[in-house]
Amino acid sequence: MMICRTPSINEPLQKMKYKSEGNKLKYNFVMDGVKDVFSPKTESLPTITVFPDPVLHPFEGESRIKIKTPSSGHLVIYGSNINAACQTHDVTVRIGKESCNVTSLSESQIACLPPLEQPDPIDNTELPEVIVSIGDHYNKSLGYLTYSSGSILVWIIIGGSVGFVGFILF
Repeated sequence: MMICRTPSINEPLQKMKYKSEGNKLKYNFVMDGVKDVFSPKTESLPTITVFPDPVLHPFEGESRIKIKTPSSGHLVIYGSNINAACQTHDVTVRIGKESCNVTSLSESQIACLPPLEQPDPIDNTELPEVIVSIGDHYNKSLGYLTYSSGSILVWIIIGGSVGFVGFILF
């Protein structure tokens, strides 16, 4: 048995229109001095199914910072073509120095359970960077994640409630 990683697809193929079940391409092997693996008959060639690369959307805003509150639970990452050619075990989400446990995957979303406390950043940045890896060759930085303690949100709610009650009474 021979195991080969699929090569990068050249530019013209990246612009092809993909079918939902993928596109079948015929392939052949050319090996130095080995004639047994090469087939000149194109009708007898084996096929490989190719899918478009996934597209992941960076976090919104110029600073690309997403806020995680204590009640937010999962981190949801949006995009397209996400699960066309991969499964949850092929996807890794890193938040700084720690992993975000991938719990579900769909055509347009990755959901992962982040650590309870904000991880340390990998480099000299103030916030941990969120990096998604799919397979061995796809890596995408989406931005940064900051954890909100929730206390600011509580004070905003209390302040808003007191102001509203004061407005009604006076």
